[in-house]
Amino acid sequence: MNQLNFENISLTPGQNFGLRFYQLEPSAALAAKNHFHSMFELMLFERFDGIVEIEGEVFSLESNSLLYVPSLMAHQLTSIASPQRFFLFQYHRSFYQSASITSPQQPLNIPFVSKLGPSEFGRVRDLLNWSHDLQKDEDLMLKNSLLGSLLTFVRLKQEHLQQDFKQASKQLQNIAILRPLLQKWEAGKSLGISLDQAAGICQMSRSHFSRNFKQQLGQNFSHYLLKQKLSHAIHLLLQTGDSISEIAYRCEFTDTAYFCAKFKQGIGQSPGQFRRTMTSGKQFISHHDYKN
Repeated sequence: MNQLNFENISLTPGQNFGLRFYQLEPSAALAAKNHFHSMFELMLFERFDGIVEIEGEVFSLESNSLLYVPSLMAHQLTSIASPQRFFLFQYHRSFYQSASITSPQQPLNIPFVSKLGPSEFGRVRDLLNWSHDLQKDEDLMLKNSLLGSLLTFVRLKQEHLQQDFKQASKQLQNIAILRPLLQKWEAGKSLGISLDQAAGICQMSRSHFSRNFKQQLGQNFSHYLLKQKLSHAIHLLLQTGDSISEIAYRCEFTDTAYFCAKFKQGIGQSPGQFRRTMTSGKQFISHHDYKN
């Protein structure tokens, strides 16, 4: 696993999403290095000229583009030196409940970039503008409703981008088959599961499961599972006083030394260094703090 930078996204206490607007002058090119985080990400580019790379696949970005990156997917973004205007909306899976989204109940794990037509772009921009302008705590319910409408639009847009309805329906069905396994991982359970055991939970053969997993999540089983384990370890490092060995055990690594080696390989620091850096108030990674 190549080194990935984990981004610890700061949110307002009590909220499960963050929304920011950026307007950058053309004095320098923009670059967000390869990184991942535990949140889902949506970006609307009002004015932009660049590219994004998601798990090794490169997409062009231009004005009026909408970008969706699922949780735990490694991505990096660059632009040429030109004026940039864009929204950045990041949210936890739990946002679907707080926004009272009943259909769909879960985000898809398939990234996409789409050039929006004038009416679609105007609709999405208005939803983000209205949400961004609502700053008071008493406006949180309205903001959740507006952003919930946006995510419903994104889901419909994502399905529409499939080649045809039959293929879209098949993909949604395949994601549903994987959901029991994904929900276990999100709860920090079954992190030490083998490929054969995972295939059994999803009632598939080993080969069918591996192929379906890669198609739906854009990553192979072992790579995705390692990032789930590292993400859960980061949560425990920051939110509990558990020792490094206890965290290695809770994340179902074979031993503490292996956990520390994989953590440093993937995150760039040892677990202890990472905890000290983050709890000292220093900034470790801020890939979305875009500046010229």
